[in-house]
Amino acid sequence: TQRQQEVTDAFSLGRGFRRRPTRAVLLLDDIYTTGATAQSAAQTLQQQGVEVCGIVAIATPRRSESAR
Repeated sequence: TQRQQEVTDAFSLGRGFRRRPTRAVLLLDDIYTTGATAQSAAQTLQQQGVEVCGIVAIATPRRSESAR
């Protein structure tokens, strides 16, 4: 919940983003922890009329032995 609050409204489309995609986009995140960052980015795109079909992450944090 805290992380979601931290990234709420953290993203905006830059001026250079003039040409909107005509198809759905796939977001790429370097690391997926809580998912709050990726979800916030997806929400920003969707609010601007860009369809997001999914989110792909390159890595996830290593879980400790006690968490397994």
